Amino acid sequence: MLAPDTHLKDRYRIVHQIGRGGFGTVYKAVDEVFGCSVAIKETKEEVASHEKLKKAFETRGETTSESKARMPSSCYRLLPSR
Repeated sequence: MLAPDTHLKDRYRIVHQIGRGGFGTVYKAVDEVFGCSVAIKETKEEVASHEKLKKAFETRGETTSESKARMPSSCYRLLPSR
């Protein structure tokens, strides 16, 4: 679990946890480069180490990103596993 105020990749600051599901845990964060709110998903180890599940997660993120591309207040980026 990521604690509030944790910084990732010298760019993202965790605000709080917003959900948990089959792939992992989702956090609200702030992209400190662009100043926008983002969702960061920390994948479960079994997802990160399983190629088929990892591909499904990446495809889901890309689909979400494409469908929201017209919303300038949203930022999307997949981060590699820690």
